[in-house]
Amino acid sequence: MEKMRLFAVLLALVFVFAGCSQVKADKDTDTAIKIATLESNESGQALQLPQEAPGTLAITAEDTFFGEWQIAKEIAFAPASAYSIDDINSLIGKTLTFSEEKATCFGDMIDYINLTAVSPVYTKSVITKEDFEEANRVTFDKLGIDGDSVTQIEVSDVKGNGATIYIKDGDTLILSGGGVYLELCRVKPQSVIKAYKEVLLNNAEFFSTDSQKKVLFYDFLTDRKIYDTDFKAVNFTVLDMDGDNIPEVIIGLTVNDEPQFYEVLHYSNNTVYGYLLTNRVLGDLKNDGTFIFSGGAADTGVGKLKFDSDDFSIDILGYSKSSQGETDLTVSYFIANKTVEKEYFDVFLNKQTEKTSVTWHEFSQSNIEAELTE
Repeated sequence: MEKMRLFAVLLALVFVFAGCSQVKADKDTDTAIKIATLESNESGQALQLPQEAPGTLAITAEDTFFGEWQIAKEIAFAPASAYSIDDINSLIGKTLTFSEEKATCFGDMIDYINLTAVSPVYTKSVITKEDFEEANRVTFDKLGIDGDSVTQIEVSDVKGNGATIYIKDGDTLILSGGGVYLELCRVKPQSVIKAYKEVLLNNAEFFSTDSQKKVLFYDFLTDRKIYDTDFKAVNFTVLDMDGDNIPEVIIGLTVNDEPQFYEVLHYSNNTVYGYLLTNRVLGDLKNDGTFIFSGGAADTGVGKLKFDSDDFSIDILGYSKSSQGETDLTVSYFIANKTVEKEYFDVFLNKQTEKTSVTWHEFSQSNIEAELTE
């Protein structure tokens, strides 16, 4: 049973190499992978920026609005609004992400918050108090903004998905859309670390995306609902895998003392989510969050994980793909979704191999207490 499922995962990898479209993760066939298309820059390059217009400011990776944010409360309504009180109540507590790779959307319809802007463009500008109040018919006093101006961030991707936010201070944003203004509070790593610790010490449940239910960690290891086998947690590491300044926890799992799986814990919307990946999918994990995945000797690649609540995708940075002809096996090579010669791909793989690998810690209560410190 276990070998058949592993074969299905690896076969799925080979098929997704045939194109760089997005493939929905199929929970019925374990960890089949949704692949995120790379249509522009390779991850790790500079932010994609619009041409600066008069009044706009440059965006850098150190900007304070990057990270995860939680909707804390409603602070003001415009004279006309698309949102009801029930709508607002359903939004309180939800988590939004703003990073180089993705951004949570918000607009005139409540369902917009379920959309994600991919490779978003951030446009920063300073809006005077007079101009803001005239355009929005909401005062700075209602929003709790001191001073004569506010920094506005417009977020958008090539599909027009995005959001509008205003920077109140280093730990507070104002989200605007549909005639409502919501206060966002920064999700701090300390609270996330505490949530992970409670899960790993078996004091709190997490949501297993594979079994689609909340479960205690030790029950997850032994309930045989996935692969019909027991897992043993042997080591773990703490790492920001998706570049949102919020860490993930990756736990190495063995089956019959053989390393075979990883359980990746990710925090979103006040919930710890777990994703089960085979060691062929998540191999040689590096400190920058990149890793090697493989579907066979001639089918391999480098990627990063991207999360979307109870789903995930692999952002492919480069890969090789084999195809069997009548007599010969042909291998094609791609970097940033562009065809390259083998020698360029070899250099790409060598650079990946030379990166610093993560430090793994033995899975024990003392190490969990030591490494997951608030």
